[in-house]
Amino acid sequence: MKKELNRFQVCNRCIMDTTADSIKFNKEGICNYCINYDLRIKPYLENNLQNSKSYFKKLKDRIKLDNKKSNFKYDCLIGLSGGIDSSFLVYYVVKFLKLKPLIFHVDTGWNNQVAVSNIEKIIDKFNLDLHTEVIDWNELKDLTLSFLTAQVPTIDAVQDHAIWAGMYNFAKKNNVKNILTGGNLYTESVREPISWAYHATDLTQIKDIHNKFGKLKMKKFPTCDILTYQLIYKYLYYIKIHQPLNHIKYSKKEAIETLRNEIGWSDYGGKHHESNFTKFIEGYWMPMKFGFDKRIVHLSSLIATNQLSRNDALNIIKSKSYNEEDIKKDFNYIASKLGLEYEELQFIFNQKNKLHTNYKSKDFTLRLAIALKRFLGSEKRLFL
Repeated sequence: MKKELNRFQVCNRCIMDTTADSIKFNKEGICNYCINYDLRIKPYLENNLQNSKSYFKKLKDRIKLDNKKSNFKYDCLIGLSGGIDSSFLVYYVVKFLKLKPLIFHVDTGWNNQVAVSNIEKIIDKFNLDLHTEVIDWNELKDLTLSFLTAQVPTIDAVQDHAIWAGMYNFAKKNNVKNILTGGNLYTESVREPISWAYHATDLTQIKDIHNKFGKLKMKKFPTCDILTYQLIYKYLYYIKIHQPLNHIKYSKKEAIETLRNEIGWSDYGGKHHESNFTKFIEGYWMPMKFGFDKRIVHLSSLIATNQLSRNDALNIIKSKSYNEEDIKKDFNYIASKLGLEYEELQFIFNQKNKLHTNYKSKDFTLRLAIALKRFLGSEKRLFL
């Protein structure tokens, strides 16, 4: 497989294209993401379906055994954003697995009100307990401004780190052994190129960018380095992440219909748009400033799992991901919330682009670790 230089090309099977660095195509014009799906992900998901009953029995047995050893009064912890995947996970776990989870939500100050309403509906429907971790706004704002000033595309790493660190630290503090997430390979089989979405849990990168551009000390912002939770939390504290949606025939469309009919769940727009900031960054900032349109990743994942036709995906991608009438209004909203004037945010937008490689990171170490996991078969997606 090879990539022709200086020539725009779109995969003949999905819609991944040469805006994704390191993409390669075979002689039929099929990209390495599609080939990886056929070789690694599809067999993995098919095997999971065949062994679904066994998987869920082992999951419930593990939870039961772990809860005997700890004082945690719930079966497990589930992070809930109000989005499709995490909402359906809660629905499935409670209704079909008969588990009693504690729902964990991180409020970063950017919540979409539709997503918040979805959380409330799920909590009320199943009479669940909710723990909300509210992130200190001044510190989050300062860190967000640092990433904007650093000119990297991975600005949403600030929110993502707060969410993951908040959940892991809560689990450690409260002796939680099992965390269930809505992450799945049915809607996320195509991994975003590393230049688009560098590891949000690389604390080395976060600290370096903040040290260079931040003004406040991080005293309350939750932190947890990727190596800490991958090694110490996993093997010393035995905290295990589970992705149950990989073990059922998960369909985004069917999940939405089920949630609408049984809970009154409402759609909030695009993938990850349960955060107003993520909607702005992925819908406007990244495509207009960096030329990255994350929709090609999300839509290509749905094509791979036969949830969307390629023609439908191409028609979707033809339209802009952001309503032209909303751009100025939302630009003003983001600027104001960050304590900036419109012109100040526009000035940041116009500066020279950089990548995560312009700052300190664990990039080399993490690439080696992922290569090892891939060799051992535990990592299914391409990491480019």
